[in-house]
Amino acid sequence: MLVQATGTLVVSPGGSVLAYRNDERTCVPADMVRSLETRTHRALGGAVHDHVRTIFIDLGELEAGLADWVFPDRDGIHPLTTILRQAAFGAAQSLLGSWKRDAVTRDKGLVELQRTLERLQLTPLPPSVKIRVSEGYAYYGLHPETYAVAATRFAAEQRPSRTVCLGIRSIGTSLSAVVGAALDSAGVQVQLHTVRPHGHPFDRQLHLDGVLRDALRAAASDSHFAVVDEGPGLSGSSFTSVVRALGELGVAASRIALFPSWRADPAALRSDEARRVWSTTCAYTADAGAAGFGVDEIAGPGSVDFSGGAWRPHLLGDGSRAWPAVQPQHEVAKARVPDRGCIVRFAGLGRYGASKLERAERLAAGGFGVRPGALQSGYLTLPFVAGQPCTRATPDLVDRIADHIAFVVGAFPATRSPSVDELEHMTTTNIGLGLEGAPVPDLARFRGPLGDAPCAAIDGRMLPHEWIDTGSAGYWKVDALDHHADHFFPGIQDAAWDIAAAAFEFGLEPAAVDRLVTRYASASGDRGVRVRLPFYDLAYPAFRLGYATLARGSVQGTPDADRFDAVIARCVTRLRERVNLPSAP
Repeated sequence: MLVQATGTLVVSPGGSVLAYRNDERTCVPADMVRSLETRTHRALGGAVHDHVRTIFIDLGELEAGLADWVFPDRDGIHPLTTILRQAAFGAAQSLLGSWKRDAVTRDKGLVELQRTLERLQLTPLPPSVKIRVSEGYAYYGLHPETYAVAATRFAAEQRPSRTVCLGIRSIGTSLSAVVGAALDSAGVQVQLHTVRPHGHPFDRQLHLDGVLRDALRAAASDSHFAVVDEGPGLSGSSFTSVVRALGELGVAASRIALFPSWRADPAALRSDEARRVWSTTCAYTADAGAAGFGVDEIAGPGSVDFSGGAWRPHLLGDGSRAWPAVQPQHEVAKARVPDRGCIVRFAGLGRYGASKLERAERLAAGGFGVRPGALQSGYLTLPFVAGQPCTRATPDLVDRIADHIAFVVGAFPATRSPSVDELEHMTTTNIGLGLEGAPVPDLARFRGPLGDAPCAAIDGRMLPHEWIDTGSAGYWKVDALDHHADHFFPGIQDAAWDIAAAAFEFGLEPAAVDRLVTRYASASGDRGVRVRLPFYDLAYPAFRLGYATLARGSVQGTPDADRFDAVIARCVTRLRERVNLPSAP
């Protein structure tokens, strides 16, 4: 059966469970253009590389949002998008010059970018556009410089004289500009366009207007074509749709190259066409280490890789049966540096990493986190918190959890997103599937209390092993920076999510839950939390059920599959209790 996650579609025997969420923001393009022009001017003559990369990322997200506004259904060529592609090329030139410590190329790109941004300020723009999160830059440690490494290999092997770079929006917008700039520096003539495939996630279709279609057909005889995006996902259908469209325009398969963020196994893709395309089309990729941005390069000598669950034997010992379940692809890259007493972990590029650094600083100032070190190339250095990961909640730990939740709600207020409608949909969908079609409780009665709740960038996750008992220094929550702003629910919600999460994950008895709620309400002044908590007592295990079902499908055949099975069983039991159903036989 199909498993539909917001923004993702995968296959699982459990049905269509929900765990992922959409994350986008509304911006005023004119304001963003002015800000970019000011920052570009300041960068001339000596900006550090991280600042140049941040300008590049912000421009790419704006360009993708504006291109989606210009071409909501069918891609083409338009004066606005042509200017934006020129700006993207200048930003990519400056990025690559900065990366290579070539000040002349960096400043040449910045000057071109500034001139183009000045032109954009004279161009009619919509009052607002939706901008999507660049998931690779925000969540998955994707450094755009790796695409320059891949493009250089492509140029050396294929020796193209002309190349058309097609970026698949959203993140392919900026990544295709990097490929184009790298090819230009190798002496290749470059055209840059972006496209947005539409339709079912397993069967994307690319729709082109006559102008762009004619331009691509005219280039078919003497140009190579670079198709650029993050991914592929489980279906590979976005890349496949572009390859299909190029073939229909007369482009020979030998002249098409794919630029993904990782090398997928074609046999694992979900359609015969995708398997054929990914088996027969050249693909060029490079990892962060090839560009000098791997966690090992940033952490330095003596570092120990803690990525993808590798931290478990170091911190939890050899008792692997008791290890928490991990989906390795959903863990950020991180390493421990024992000699320096720190952890180096990916926090996000550009504004994504900056927001995590600010959160870490504010948690530390409030006494609820360790003081962070530097943010470099998207990696944040944090002191290593020595102690024992918790397995049960003592009264002192319950009080610390309550105080932590209260501080976070007060320190990081924000507008709820996803909406109550989306939370209800996730909850009812996952309960219906997890309990095999059992009646789902009416959640409408919570709409009033939920609508009045104070919302914030909550912690989002209360797994016991993330609470460290340091002994004399008390309890500390680690990994407290990301979960409100990752690819999954909950996003921005109210504190009752975290309270329900702690109650479920620690298996708190009613008296301990009452202590947790009372302490939180006293510390925060949030007197309505008791009324909202029954909703989250359903929503949280419903989410965990959805996530564990998706993750289990990705780690099939490994010990983590059995660990996720145990999580699924706990979620089903909890949900049956909450909806007053007898235990499964």
